Amino acid sequence: MYKHQTHCLPDAIHNYYMLRSEIQNRITRGAKGIHISKANNNFGFNSIKISGAKAYNQLPKDVGNIRTEKAFKNAVKMILLSNY
Repeated sequence: MYKHQTHCLPDAIHNYYMLRSEIQNRITRGAKGIHISKANNNFGFNSIKISGAKAYNQLPKDVGNIRTEKAFKNAVKMILLSNY
């Protein structure tokens, strides 16, 4: 998700996710989050498209603003380890 947000992915994969602000015209608190697509079954619900977007949206806002990939990975690891 970090590479998607920093536009480091090929166009075919970059278009896989959309920001909420690209879908809705209203300014809301969650406008900077990734849009979570609808799923018709458990296979779709467990896909990387939905689970990746949910996981990224649950990160604290300051983690999403990190500039380097290495710092982003370290911040996510610290969040995951702090849960245990």
